[in-house]
Amino acid sequence: MFRVMTLRSNVGKVASWMAGRGFGFVEDDNDKKQHFVHFTALQVEPGGFQALSVGQEIEFEVNSREGRTRAENVTAVGGSPLPSGPVSYTHLTLPTKRIV
Repeated sequence: MFRVMTLRSNVGKVASWMAGRGFGFVEDDNDKKQHFVHFTALQVEPGGFQALSVGQEIEFEVNSREGRTRAENVTAVGGSPLPSGPVSYTHLTLPTKRIV
């Protein structure tokens, strides 16, 4: 069994985001530490695409699980839902049309 502990809520910026994989890292403005973030942790406006942009300012809770930290409950600064992120089609396979 593992233990999950909420450490704090803080403000930071998106350090990296891999849209095709749905995860990245956020940097805490206070201590400059980076924390893993998964798209399922994003609180997005209804119907919005769950994605972040590098440099985007966010608010988040930092949770620790088995010695690793991750950002959870990620929102816009002030706690409002994030705007819909940029849609990435890098993980989709599109049908090809054969020209005869």
